[in-house]
Amino acid sequence: KTKIMAVMLESLLDVQNILKEYLLNLFNTNLIGLIGYGSFFRRDLTTPISELSLEEFEDKKPDFILLVRNYPSFYDILGDELGWDRGLKELSSWLNRFSMNYYNLKILRPFSFETMENGELTSQNKSLRYKIAVVSFDDARRLSSYDFYLSGRLSKSISVLYIEKEREEELEKILENIRRRFIAISFGLQSGMFTLEELIRSYIAISYLAEIYRYWTIDRRKPDEIYDSVFSTEHGVKPVKEMLREELSPFIEEYLREYSEKVRMIDEETFIRRGNPLQKYKLFLRFLVFSLKALIYSIKTGVTNRYGNDEASSSVNYMKRKIRKMFK
Repeated sequence: KTKIMAVMLESLLDVQNILKEYLLNLFNTNLIGLIGYGSFFRRDLTTPISELSLEEFEDKKPDFILLVRNYPSFYDILGDELGWDRGLKELSSWLNRFSMNYYNLKILRPFSFETMENGELTSQNKSLRYKIAVVSFDDARRLSSYDFYLSGRLSKSISVLYIEKEREEELEKILENIRRRFIAISFGLQSGMFTLEELIRSYIAISYLAEIYRYWTIDRRKPDEIYDSVFSTEHGVKPVKEMLREELSPFIEEYLREYSEKVRMIDEETFIRRGNPLQKYKLFLRFLVFSLKALIYSIKTGVTNRYGNDEASSSVNYMKRKIRKMFK
């Protein structure tokens, strides 16, 4: 039996680039766009893996949104890779039409790297773990106008690792529509005098509204953790607060022009809003009324997540992670 040589990893950027190349090669022309998001990217990816413990390295595995051309072709490829039968491929394709499908996956070939354990460098030889969220480009366009689940992920800092050239402008319009919608809700949550920082923190908080188990993070530390973090893109590392200020500035200015009778700017950092704020429970009901998918999302994700090839795919591990995240 031929022994497969391990691929050496030195930095977190190696992890991103290997996974990017792997996904682009695997799905080829069926992949329209590849977007990185989440905690893996909220740090300096040039960081040597040897500065991390194995727990730190594995706890924040890469999350990707895959914008695909069509579901049947995509699941033919993914299903063949994971050994699915025809029925499971067709079921996955059908379920994906309702919302994003999630899969915890790993590249089975070994990767070699060193981590810091108890003050000493320790050699590791493991598979590369990652998670994908699958949605067609056409469904992403449609869902961005009313859905909180996909929009919540795309509203925050993201790294567009790949997009077909002819779809670049269309993707930018999708992102603009999401930011415009979330900024309007963020302004609605304010009352009296408030700062730009408070507005942006609210903007981050509502991005979690679609995740029922994290609803109360509107009042907890997760949004603050994100606000004070950095984010790595192909253009370098930047504080999230600076990225969001730049990205949201046009939509804040647009909102102030349109609703000048409700909100006005006192100075560059301060606003004042007339009237009562939108109560969080009303926002929650608004989400349930207009999306009507919160529980469906949770149940469906639990189902599709079982069919990945990573240990995190089991139903028990899935529930453990959700319960743990409630208290983070």
